[in-house]
Amino acid sequence: MKTFVCLLAMLAGYSSAKAGIIFAGSPSALGSNDSIDWGQFATDSTFPSPAAFTSVNGITGMASTSDPNGFFRPVVPISWASGFLPGDKILNTNGFTYYPIVLAFDTPLSGVGAYVDDDLTITGFTATISAYSGDTLLGSFTASGSNTGFGTVPFLGVLDDTAEITKVVFEITDTGSFPPLDMALGAVAINTDSCSMVPEPESLLSAGVGLLLAVGTAAYSKRPVILNGNSELLS
Repeated sequence: MKTFVCLLAMLAGYSSAKAGIIFAGSPSALGSNDSIDWGQFATDSTFPSPAAFTSVNGITGMASTSDPNGFFRPVVPISWASGFLPGDKILNTNGFTYYPIVLAFDTPLSGVGAYVDDDLTITGFTATISAYSGDTLLGSFTASGSNTGFGTVPFLGVLDDTAEITKVVFEITDTGSFPPLDMALGAVAINTDSCSMVPEPESLLSAGVGLLLAVGTAAYSKRPVILNGNSELLS
């Protein structure tokens, strides 16, 4: 059943592009089956970088930043005004100066993503996510949003056809007329299933034809026919 579902997803997402890494703009597009809840750190606590984390399903790794003050763990809207949703537990660099946030994973993943915010950029901002396998850059993608209300920040995710992502870097790349300030991440969505991506077009075509033939054969074998004035199923 899992193979059948994955193949249907591949057919739905077919494009002429080679398989590889693509942008995922929501947790559902990422096919998330695990997450990192920043609630594992105490509310309004500060702690140094790097900081070890564990996902809900046991994936371990390290969060790091070049901010000399390390991290702060606010909650919306009490200690972080908006952008995210009320009650969200977020990871924030601990100062008013901008520094990227890096997440490194002990287990290679197929997908990673998070909602991203930059403090007080009411005119909007652009953020970037870059995915790596070791020191090799797999791809970078950008998305724009603002923190002028609840739920207005963008989700930046990367999805690979192979479980090879060992590190992602979240950056703020444009804040318009405002200087970039401290940035924050919401809960991190994770995909550990390497079937999520689209395969090479040639193999997809062969698999798709096979699936259609199988479905067609099954439907044909159960078609109703009229025999002696009565409707019966051929089997």
